[in-house]
Amino acid sequence: MSKDKLYICFNFILFLNFFLVSSESLAFMNIESLRRTKKTGYHGSGSFRVSGALGNVDKLISDNSVSNFYKTTDTEWLLFLNNRYGEALSKKNTNKGKAHLRYTVKLKQQWGLELFSQGEYDEFQRLSSRYILGQALRYSALDTTKESLFLGFGVFYEWEKLSEELFENTPLRQDNYRFNFYLSYHYELESKQTYFLTLYVQPYKFEDFRVLSSMGYSIPINSYFSVSVEANYFYDSKPTFGVEKTDLNYLTSLNYSF
Repeated sequence: MSKDKLYICFNFILFLNFFLVSSESLAFMNIESLRRTKKTGYHGSGSFRVSGALGNVDKLISDNSVSNFYKTTDTEWLLFLNNRYGEALSKKNTNKGKAHLRYTVKLKQQWGLELFSQGEYDEFQRLSSRYILGQALRYSALDTTKESLFLGFGVFYEWEKLSEELFENTPLRQDNYRFNFYLSYHYELESKQTYFLTLYVQPYKFEDFRVLSSMGYSIPINSYFSVSVEANYFYDSKPTFGVEKTDLNYLTSLNYSF
């Protein structure tokens, strides 16, 4: 079977997994680490991770992701999908998924315009569904073969549906606008190892804001495979009732790209 056919099958399996796990599949994720490539035309990457343990602690975690790109000299399309499921002691403790579609067109000199749509669900964050539509200006402060720095300034509209398990006086639907500012830095060593740092700040009001920080590095194995390590920090000043303000997680993965 050819590489293209294998990749089409991977996409199809992930779509089934993403939409069947939750009927309301489909706020914000870090997609900056996916945009480092300089290739034009269609290309993509994907990863599939499963870990588990049996004995004193029974545990299962699966994480699937796929990204699709179509890029020309002045435009870029990006579609990203991710699903994560986990169990401990035969009890489900993780069930969430995300999707992101983004179109970017180059404007004059170092500026670009981005239009994006995104959504997610997270059962254990009491989030039934959240959808986003937005736009942003993207500024290229530095862009070389080894190093890049991008800044983003924009706004998006989000509407979310919370779990019905919340208290009666908690509104199950919330809609509002948020500003969206981001910084994306990427540096590549002579050995082709890649280091990256991304920071998002998304205020609604002075006392209501979100911060997402992501940093990590990627080590190539050959032209198609790489190993990456990434740490993510998320802070929500006004989370859903019963949900912690801070989340910290780290991830090691084997990635395939073409």
